[in-house]
Amino acid sequence: MATSLRLPNDIEARLTAWAAHTGRSKTFYILEAVSHSKNRYISYRAAT
Repeated sequence: MATSLRLPNDIEARLTAWAAHTGRSKTFYILEAVSHSKNRYISYRAAT
């Protein structure tokens, strides 16, 4: 599923620099962040 999002300029610049530095794609890091956030939410919901 294709999704688009608009990032603030400072976050976009940091993401671009990090991706270039590590050789991974920006998509990789965005997916990692979403997955991490989802897992934290699931853990939180399980604890309440």
